[in-house]
Amino acid sequence: MTVAADEAPVALAPLLLQQQFSSCGFTVTNSGSPANPNLLDIRDPGPITPDSRLVRAIVYTDADAASAAHQRAHLLAENRAQVDVPMNDDNGPQVLPGYGGTVWRNNVALMCGKQVAD
Repeated sequence: MTVAADEAPVALAPLLLQQQFSSCGFTVTNSGSPANPNLLDIRDPGPITPDSRLVRAIVYTDADAASAAHQRAHLLAENRAQVDVPMNDDNGPQVLPGYGGTVWRNNVALMCGKQVAD
C-alpha cells in the first residue's frame, strides 16, 4: 500500500531519518554541511563500487514546505517538457541535477543517483 506524502505518519527530523536508515544497515552521511543538515546521502554499506546505490534525501521543515517544493519542481518539469503531467508522490520530477525522479513522503523527498568509485 502506498501512502501519499501528506498522509505519512510523522514529519522526520534529519537525525531521525538518519537513524532509521542506519538501523536498516545503510550508510548515511550528511551531504550538506553542518549549517545544512537537511541533505542526507544514503548508500549501501561497504566500499563504494560502480554498482553502489545512492539515495539523496532532502528533509524539509514540514509537509507544507515539501509540498511547495514538489509543486515548484513539478511546474518546472512540465515547462521543460512542454507537457502536462499529473502530480505523483511516487514518481515525482527531478529536483537535483544528476539524480532521478523523486519519491515524496511527508516532509522528505528521496531521489536516486549513481555513485562513482574513487
